[in-house]
Amino acid sequence: IVISFDPGVSASFVTVPSGLPLTVDGRSNWPAYNFVWALGSTHQVTAPAQSADSTGRQYTWTGWSNGGGATQTITMNQTTAPAGLRMIATYNELSRLVVQTVPAGQTVQIDGSNCTTPCNVDRANGTQVHITASTTIPAGTGTRLDFASWSDGGPADHVYTINANLQTVTANYTTFYQLSSSANPGNGVTFAYNPTSPDGYYPANSNVTVTANVLNGFKFIRWTGDLSGTYPAGTLSMVEPHSVLAVLTRVPYIAPAGIVNGAGATPETAVAAGSIAMILGESLAASTVAGPLNPLAQTIGNVTVTMGDRLLPMFSVTPQQITVLLPSDLAAGNYTLQVQSPGEPVVTGNFTVVRDAPGVFMNPANSKPYILALHADGTLVTAAKPAIQGEQITFFGTGFGPYISPIVDGFYPPSPPPATADPVSILVAGQTFQPDWSGAAAGYIGLAEVKLTITKAFPSATEVNLEVQINGQMSNTVVLPLQ
Repeated sequence: IVISFDPGVSASFVTVPSGLPLTVDGRSNWPAYNFVWALGSTHQVTAPAQSADSTGRQYTWTGWSNGGGATQTITMNQTTAPAGLRMIATYNELSRLVVQTVPAGQTVQIDGSNCTTPCNVDRANGTQVHITASTTIPAGTGTRLDFASWSDGGPADHVYTINANLQTVTANYTTFYQLSSSANPGNGVTFAYNPTSPDGYYPANSNVTVTANVLNGFKFIRWTGDLSGTYPAGTLSMVEPHSVLAVLTRVPYIAPAGIVNGAGATPETAVAAGSIAMILGESLAASTVAGPLNPLAQTIGNVTVTMGDRLLPMFSVTPQQITVLLPSDLAAGNYTLQVQSPGEPVVTGNFTVVRDAPGVFMNPANSKPYILALHADGTLVTAAKPAIQGEQITFFGTGFGPYISPIVDGFYPPSPPPATADPVSILVAGQTFQPDWSGAAAGYIGLAEVKLTITKAFPSATEVNLEVQINGQMSNTVVLPLQ
């Protein structure tokens, strides 16, 4: 057996600093870069342009000791045989910027790319890095992180210049917790907070005082949730999200000057005898109930309204409004009425009666107080179907004063219905008109009706303001559409 040997030449490749990877003959995972190659053999060695050591620090290649390029093809010839081949790849260490957040593990942007902290940025000194911290980060139900500052004093979005071998820049966040408040019933309270917050979030560990300002018609009972007690104010330490509930009960309440014309707000705050009146307030009834049309009931939804020993006829009740008919025999003067709801204390309201306090009913549309009026055929006068010159329209009001003959309170007027005792004038677009007739509305209780012919003296193709005047007392202003 003959064994032949070729002459061998040693080849060694090292890096400065040591331990950085090289690629030799297409392989970069050699256990060491010391070889014995056959004389005349050809090999390829590559120094990566950028490399990392076992700790993750980054390096950039600066050159081979033989002055060749990063990738070289080497032939093992006689000139290298005596001493062997030794090549050194030299690298420069890049400076490292560590971007971190407090608390850690948040997402920042580095040169437009997302990174979860801590993030290592390896660049040459003098390099500018664009770093961006989110101004707000959700951190669970009722919890968020708000950007406070970068450790270098820069804004949330700014450019950082690397200027040292190892440096750290930190985005600091403050934890905020939400304080939510509610009430049962929900419309009975407004909440005040000290300190205030634009969105209900407060810095962690801050103290917040919550006050339940109970509205008229309600009474504070107790707190539930993260507050307790029967006093309508309490303080919470914001160590976590908090939620509080103010438990209320309804109590009857009549607003100051809360007994008004049944047609709505009028220049005259007093009301007329025999007219429809509204009692405005809160918790006046448990629910909304309409009573019978004829005769009117003296109890609706177990609610009664009295004046002394007199029960007033009622149209309807709601928690915020009771509509009643005032007695037609009331003399001018000041009066007090009482509202009684089941299981609730009696609540009283004061009002003034005058002879005439006209109010005109409305049919609002498009934020305009259109008059509640009928064409001769019984259809509504509207902006789309205005009153026509030559036709007689009928409109309705209340508080037009006594009639020429008495009617029975709470019942439909007799047929034919009586006329108003006091003269009625109609003011339209600066002119005064006299109605064809005014008196009790047939088939209605507490309503007066006015019949008015639209003459050529009226403007055309427009909408005009209309008011009723009785004994110098003016009604509310309504809008009459004219063709």
